[in-house]
Amino acid sequence: MMGDGLDVPLEDPVQREEVELLSSLMIVAGRADGPLDQQLIDDLLGLRGDPGPSATA
Repeated sequence: MMGDGLDVPLEDPVQREEVELLSSLMIVAGRADGPLDQQLIDDLLGLRGDPGPSATA
């Protein structure tokens, strides 16, 4: 008897990371007294401050 070809794990590491980042952002936003500072949002998302020369090219 052959196995079911559709019986595969439904795990996507990139999607999992995105969900974790968004969840962290939502938790911090929910606890904040007002709008979040852009630097805090960037830090939570793991963004770097200097995009480098290729961002403007």
